[in-house]
Amino acid sequence: MPHSNPGIDKRIATLKALQEIGLLLSSIHNLDELLQNIVKVTYERLHYYNCTILMRKARNNELVVRAFQGYKPEVIKRFHFVVGGEGIIGWVAKYGKPLLIPDVRKEPRYKEGWKEVKSELAVPLRIRNKIVGVLNVESDKVNAFDQNDLDALTTVAHQASIAIENILLYERLKFSANTDPLTKLFNRRYFQEHLQEEEKRANRYEHPFSLVMIDVDWFKNYNDSCGHSKGDYVLREIAKIMKHMTRHSDIVTRYGGEEFVILLPETDKRGGIVVAEKIRRAVESQQFPKENCQPLKKLTISLGVATYPKDGREIKQLIDKADQALYQAKQEGKNRVCFA
Repeated sequence: MPHSNPGIDKRIATLKALQEIGLLLSSIHNLDELLQNIVKVTYERLHYYNCTILMRKARNNELVVRAFQGYKPEVIKRFHFVVGGEGIIGWVAKYGKPLLIPDVRKEPRYKEGWKEVKSELAVPLRIRNKIVGVLNVESDKVNAFDQNDLDALTTVAHQASIAIENILLYERLKFSANTDPLTKLFNRRYFQEHLQEEEKRANRYEHPFSLVMIDVDWFKNYNDSCGHSKGDYVLREIAKIMKHMTRHSDIVTRYGGEEFVILLPETDKRGGIVVAEKIRRAVESQQFPKENCQPLKKLTISLGVATYPKDGREIKQLIDKADQALYQAKQEGKNRVCFA
C-alpha cells in the first residue's frame, strides 16, 4: 500500500475546499451565510482545530468575529481585537502579512482565547489592496502548521476575498436599486414588494399591520420661499426622524415628492396611531431653517393611518384608506394624525 504524502494530501484537500468555496460564489448572496460556509468548508476539509473569520468594522479599527467553527460561543464572546493592537490577528490586520506561530506560549504578540491552543496561523483577507478581515486557524498541538498549511490558507483566503467582494458589490447594487438617493429611505418599488409579502404573511397568520401615510404641510410654499436646497434638507431631516422613531423591521419609504409611507408589521390601529403621533410631535419640535415662512410659522407634517385587516384586506384598498385619512388630516387644519 503506497505511503501517504502530507504535502500532496494537503493540496488535494485545499483543491476540494476551493472547489466548494467556488460553488458558494454563485449560490449565496448573504455575507454572513457566505462567511459561515467558508469557515465550515475550511474547518472540515483542512481539519483545523479552530477556524474563524473576523471582519474589520467600517467606522473604526475593531475586528469582529463574523463566522467560526470549533470554538464554544461563550469563548467567542470574549474575543476583542483591534487593528494593530495586541494579538496575532491584530498584527495581521495591520500589516497585511500572514503569520505562522509554531508555539503561542513563546509568542509575545499572542492574546489567549482558548487555553488548549498551542499554535496559530492567520492570513489577511484583502480586497483591492485593503485589508478587510483575517482568516485565522488554531491547533492544540505545537508546530501544527507548516508551509503547506500557509499556502493552503493563503489560497483559501484569496478565494474567500473574491467571494466577499462579490457579495459586498451585490449588496451595494441591491441597496442602490431599493433606495431613494436623496433621503436614503427605501423607494416605492421596494415598499410595494414588501407590502405584498406582508399582506401574505398577515393573511396566513391573521396578524395586523399598519400603514402610515405622511405628507409635509405646505411644502411647495417652503420650497418656493426658501429654495430647493433647503427643501431637500427638510426631506432628509424628516427621513432621519422617521428612521429614529421606528423599529428596524419597519419599512420607511419615500413614496414620492414630499410624501412618505411607513409599513409597520405586527402593529394594530392603536400602535400605528402612537407611532404616527410620535413622529408628528418630533417634526413639530424640530427647528428647520427659515420655517417661519410657513403659514403655521413651523414646518409640520400630516399623517393618515390604516390597518390590516380592519380597514381592508386588499393592498389597494388599504393604501386608499390611509390616503383618505391623510387627506382628512389636511382638511382639518394639517399638523395632525387621522385614521381610517
